[in-house]
Amino acid sequence: MCVMSSIEMAARWSNLESMRGLRDWCAKEPGGGWPEKVDKQLAKYVKEFQVTPKPNYIQYEGKDPQILKTALDTGRFPAITYSGRDKVRYSGSIAHMVCLAHLDDTYAAIWDNNGKPGELIWMSTKEFMDRWTDGSSGWTFIWISPPPPPLPIR
Repeated sequence: MCVMSSIEMAARWSNLESMRGLRDWCAKEPGGGWPEKVDKQLAKYVKEFQVTPKPNYIQYEGKDPQILKTALDTGRFPAITYSGRDKVRYSGSIAHMVCLAHLDDTYAAIWDNNGKPGELIWMSTKEFMDRWTDGSSGWTFIWISPPPPPLPIR
């Protein structure tokens, strides 16, 4: 359930209340997740619950981190593939999806749906890229909706 857990986490960040419950609804369907399956599940969910307007999103498969940086720079919360091997939560390789909370030229931080609320796992950008692409290509899901308002500055 990591794919829909991460996608719902990102929806909550984006204040997409119409998507609250998506993960639990998907739990009744066969497991696993990949881009085409997510498209089908979201279309079915939107139709069944008469979600209007239908929230927009993009999915990307590849190795270019610029889409992730752009998403974060615009206040969005990308759900991403993550292969573990971080020796914090996963000692070995795992097929998993988490949310990306930070990415710059030096560091990255993920928010794992298996973790504690607010717990981030920090790593170097190189380590992140290795864990996102896992030797081939990474996948990201990004809601295209207004992000939450910025923090107030005094």
